[in-house]
Amino acid sequence: SGKSFIYRQIMCMYLLAAAADEDEHAIDGAKKGLEGFIACFERAYLAGCIFAGGVDAPGMAKGHNALEKAREMGKQV
Repeated sequence: SGKSFIYRQIMCMYLLAAAADEDEHAIDGAKKGLEGFIACFERAYLAGCIFAGGVDAPGMAKGHNALEKAREMGKQV
């Protein structure tokens, strides 16, 4: 079936996160939660993590250097 085929594939997961706090450790909880989810899949792994700090209002991510990093990471997929 289609579902069994999906679970046999290698799954690359990415975390793209933003926070008002500029400390990259601000997303440690989210990263740990994602890693717990990934652990449920035999062939999955965290392929990358991009953090945009200092984003605390709508539109603040516009022009953030994390967007370019995400764009570059996406080109590798």
